[in-house]
Amino acid sequence: MQKKDISAAEAQVIARKTVVTLQGIRNDYSFNNFWEKVNLLALKNINDLILPRRRKRPGRFEDNEGPHAFDQTPKDMYRKIYFEAFDLLIQCIGTRFNQPGYQAYCCLQNLLIKAVNQEDFSSELRGVIKFMEMISISEVFRQTLKYLAALFLQISRQLLR
Repeated sequence: MQKKDISAAEAQVIARKTVVTLQGIRNDYSFNNFWEKVNLLALKNINDLILPRRRKRPGRFEDNEGPHAFDQTPKDMYRKIYFEAFDLLIQCIGTRFNQPGYQAYCCLQNLLIKAVNQEDFSSELRGVIKFMEMISISEVFRQTLKYLAALFLQISRQLLR
């Protein structure tokens, strides 16, 4: 998605595929595979994994819900971190690519591409107008896009001479 010539719609498709992939590896089986590979690599540099020292929470953070639950093993602690990281990634990607403004941007981008290529752009136009909530300008906008397509056609013919 770092390519400079990728469209917003293509980026959204890639984001959806990424979320599906991340959700697919957000499970105990994938964590256990990850854990075993990390432990094999860590054997060279680390003696034993240990849990951080248990500390009592400061009084200002106490919520009177009983004692704080500590992880029993290092694997439990890192399992929790693993799943929290995947949840955060999935949420951030979803938040970024499911915004109403981004949807309108995709519609507008596709609309301009289709207008220049003299293709039917009515569905994209409806999406843009729905977002803008200004149906009264739809005909002016439609004529502007037809003019834009004719202009591009004229320019491309002049360049080919």
